[in-house]
Amino acid sequence: MNKTEEKIYELLKSNVLFRDEKGIYTIFPQKLLIKASGKSERTVQYALKKLEEQKYIVREVYKEINLVKFYFSQEEELKNSHIIDRRKSCTSPSENYTSPSENYTSPSENYTSPSENCTSLSENCTSLSENCTSPTETEDSGGLTNILCKNDEVRNFKEISQTIKKAPTPEKYILPTYKLVDVLFSGELPIGIETPVNMASEKDNRKGKTAYTLMMLNFDELGDGIKISRELSVYDQQVWNACVNLILNSYKIITPSQIYRWMGYEKQMNDRDKKRIMESVNAIIRARVFIDNENERKLYKNYPAISINTPLLAAKIVTAKSGKNEVTAIEIIEIPDLFAVAEERGQITTIPFEVLEISEIDRTEENLKLLTYLVRRIIHMKYDNDTSRKILLQAIYAKCDIKADERMKRKRLPEKIERIFNHYKKIKWIDGYELTDTEVTVKLPKKK
Repeated sequence: MNKTEEKIYELLKSNVLFRDEKGIYTIFPQKLLIKASGKSERTVQYALKKLEEQKYIVREVYKEINLVKFYFSQEEELKNSHIIDRRKSCTSPSENYTSPSENYTSPSENYTSPSENCTSLSENCTSLSENCTSPTETEDSGGLTNILCKNDEVRNFKEISQTIKKAPTPEKYILPTYKLVDVLFSGELPIGIETPVNMASEKDNRKGKTAYTLMMLNFDELGDGIKISRELSVYDQQVWNACVNLILNSYKIITPSQIYRWMGYEKQMNDRDKKRIMESVNAIIRARVFIDNENERKLYKNYPAISINTPLLAAKIVTAKSGKNEVTAIEIIEIPDLFAVAEERGQITTIPFEVLEISEIDRTEENLKLLTYLVRRIIHMKYDNDTSRKILLQAIYAKCDIKADERMKRKRLPEKIERIFNHYKKIKWIDGYELTDTEVTVKLPKKK
């Protein structure tokens, strides 16, 4: 075993370990393994192949979700390790997955899954669930069209129109800094599989300490056996953040245009923007998140115990039509549990809303990753004096998935950074910055 193989093997052994009928294994998404090792994808793959040939590990691959289970052949090496027994529960990807939290009680007893209600994204309010009857149109005394759905209250155009409030943007915008929120929307979390996420601080990581929290993303069915099967993106995160901020400001029934504005867009929303927001909302309200931090609390005992299996956003979509007028709205049932967990841990912060109102660059997925990363880094700088004021361009390349052979993207990156930081300087969120070929140094305003 050479040094690279040894490093990969130690990373696998130090991860959260499980035992099922086949033996002891760990789940380590390969993208995260590549990042943790600091090696190229080819080097990691070659090292794993060699470890398998030398009978240190056995790989079990699930191609449909891009995930690998690593079973350990040398179990005696792990005798002193903490191993989570999964022999009595479901550990493989399955439609019938049962949460290991047997005593879990939903935080909202009256919550009805959105998939049980009529969720309309079109003019005809087409049902997406077998439990929802086809929409029935009736005329009330005012000539308004009601849309009737099983398990849903009668809605009409006038009622929804009057319930929707004008939502002027706030001066301050609330953001969770809880690491699991970023992991959830990173596009790297496999669907339907418990995945360990290392929550240890950088300082503890350098000391070789780990603190894993188990996390899983799943989706409710749309009906007729149809499931959503896609990762959540940074764009979805912005939509979710906007919904959270709206409900925190007491707006329970909201529109796509309000979400669009609270994402920081100043221009008028067009049909394409609306469709993209509704596709995102449709995924978010069907997403369920499982979190268990039993292992993390062994290192950080002051953190509250978490064992939840909860909707990412408890909400439903309502559509009503009267003549040529149509209203599509999202009714939010409660503040999301994921945000409540971040708040309980003290891992939320506020930023000026102007930070989001950046028109200097297009909101592509790559640029959204860049914006999110820079905002997070500046937040850490502002609240932690020990955090470096320097941001390496190599770190930005990694965060934005800009590969070494994508030379044009790398060439354009400094110009994007300049536009972003000029905006932050203009709104006085930072005092200035210094950009070189390898890094950008941020100058912060003096604390009052």
